[in-house]
Amino acid sequence: MQPDRQTIEDVAAELGVAPAFVEKDWHAVRLLDAISQRIAAPPTPVFAGGTSLSKGYGLIKRFSEDLDFRLDPASRDASDRSLWRSFRRRLVEIVGDVEGMQPNTGGLELGSSFCKLPVQYRNTFDVPESLRPHLQLEFSYRGPRREPKLREVSSLIGEVAGSTAELEISCLVPEETAADKLCALTWRVLHRNRDAINDDPTVIRHLHDLKAMLPVLEIDQCFLEDVRKAHDADNDTRKRRIGMSIGEGMRKAREKLKDDPLWREEYDQFVAGTWYGEESAKIPFEDAVSGFDHLIVLLEKGGLGVEPT
Repeated sequence: MQPDRQTIEDVAAELGVAPAFVEKDWHAVRLLDAISQRIAAPPTPVFAGGTSLSKGYGLIKRFSEDLDFRLDPASRDASDRSLWRSFRRRLVEIVGDVEGMQPNTGGLELGSSFCKLPVQYRNTFDVPESLRPHLQLEFSYRGPRREPKLREVSSLIGEVAGSTAELEISCLVPEETAADKLCALTWRVLHRNRDAINDDPTVIRHLHDLKAMLPVLEIDQCFLEDVRKAHDADNDTRKRRIGMSIGEGMRKAREKLKDDPLWREEYDQFVAGTWYGEESAKIPFEDAVSGFDHLIVLLEKGGLGVEPT
């Protein structure tokens, strides 16, 4: 049963956010629960991305409206297209069975290594400009590189109430998500065209999240290998290919962040529109860039940056 308006408004007031954030978060957790409960056979979804960092690990305090997953095919052949077609049919069926949810199959986006499915949800509050009017599921057709961890997930309503977690779900480990974000930040900054019709200023989220994760990351040879493999996977997609080593790419991306003042403006707008933690804990742009610098230095010391493209 959906929480009543007063409950949502009370939690929103406690967190200092618009009620629409709390409402959307509650629906997102319901969607997560349905996926974790009803998709058990391979390919098995592993919760990933920024939302897994906030909901699964509590490492970031920003609202994330995308639900990203890696699909672990286990012993199945990942190149078997029928495997993914069958999965998509099952996914649409599961989403449609969740009360108040409607999969937008007309907006389904298919790629050679992923699929995206917009999901409409029943909302009672006006959605601010910083939020999309729908949730989005994205599934990557490649399994995790490390053993996932089972994590508890609570809605914002549950967190504020101190109630038992609504679900448990298998999550990508933070180091693997950090490697993905490091590579994503690099190619997105290098390829960014603000005049493009599909330009996405929220790519700056990766810079924010990397800084937030830095205290818990173990920068070892396993992490360096995660970064290399994430870079190799990006190179398999033309729009993500940077034509240089990831080490060189990170340095060039760092210079673009430094030289273009619009990045700071976009960063500040993004954090202001999505943050729900303590005001004093917000990560300023300068600190986020310093965190990126620190990661570059650590990775170069480990030998990253001299490898071939």
